[in-house]
Amino acid sequence: MNKNYQSYLEALSVTFKNFPWENSVAYTHWLAQTYYFVLKSTRLLALAGAQASLQQNSLHYRYLAHAGEEKAHEKLLINDLKHFNLAPTDLPEFPQTAGFYQAQYYWIQHVNPASFMGYIYSLEGLAVLCGTQAYERVVAAHGKKAGSFLMIHSNEDIDHLEKAKQVIEGLDKKDFQDFFDNLKISSGLYEMILNSCAQATLKKSKVA
Repeated sequence: MNKNYQSYLEALSVTFKNFPWENSVAYTHWLAQTYYFVLKSTRLLALAGAQASLQQNSLHYRYLAHAGEEKAHEKLLINDLKHFNLAPTDLPEFPQTAGFYQAQYYWIQHVNPASFMGYIYSLEGLAVLCGTQAYERVVAAHGKKAGSFLMIHSNEDIDHLEKAKQVIEGLDKKDFQDFFDNLKISSGLYEMILNSCAQATLKKSKVA
């Protein structure tokens, strides 16, 4: 069993740290893309919890508890975008974003509900590693009212990540492999989302 899964986030964290948080075009696109997949969070967690077998009780209970913890977090993103006089629907959902969360229905229903921990870990691990730094840069550039989602998740996800690690470390070999495979794919797709948001800045400047 590969216990070095935590190091897999290192490449993704570099992209996250290099993201142009100070640029309002890139940042508002990031807020919108995050809104689109956060809308699905509680539903995916509920689905994964329902699909967990009787032998996966630790996963079952963790997913159910986590669904409650993520309730209505999309409202934070709506409020952050209001600071820029935007709504999420003012910005398009990228294909990479749709693929990011839509793939989870396949992983949960056709592979293994344990695999969904890979998606969770890619996001919460990143929030813990880099969230505070990103939040500070956003506040410096755009003000506190534009960074509520980052603020909440850079703090709350510390606890969430510890709980996730406890579950992950208790997975059997098959469940762990499925978790790890999804972690790699989810991390890659999320990096594509970050790059697409950054590229939106270049497209905006060309139009201007």
